[in-house]
Amino acid sequence: MPNIISIARWRPLYELARQIGAMAPWRLMDEMDIFAVHDPESDQTGYVSIMGTLGEHRAIDVYLGNEGLRGFLALQDSDDRPLPTLVLSTPQLQLSFEEKEYLEQEDLFIIRELEFKPQNRNEWPMFRCYRPGFAPWFLESGEISF
Repeated sequence: MPNIISIARWRPLYELARQIGAMAPWRLMDEMDIFAVHDPESDQTGYVSIMGTLGEHRAIDVYLGNEGLRGFLALQDSDDRPLPTLVLSTPQLQLSFEEKEYLEQEDLFIIRELEFKPQNRNEWPMFRCYRPGFAPWFLESGEISF
């Protein structure tokens, strides 16, 4: 298994994912209803958007800093289907709820180690970081804290 962050660091994130899944904020909020959060460790501001109102892709995105907010606003201004390059060039952290077959081996390793069981079959948490110029990737230590 690749060098991954301590399993204990992941536990609060997976518990939070369980709570978010149970709350189902996509039933209450639209993707445009954003709010800001501040990470005291990195001194960075993130802009949180809830996706899933239409029932297609349930996720929580934290758009990072002013660049992330500009990308979020550009995504909202795009046509019904935003360009994949726009999504991939917007700095963000994402928690999405997926079917198990969409998870990577690294995700499944963490889930097994935590003995995490989703409440529903299509509620497997997947955490990713999007950085301009890179493919979506696993969270790093500071991103877990955020």
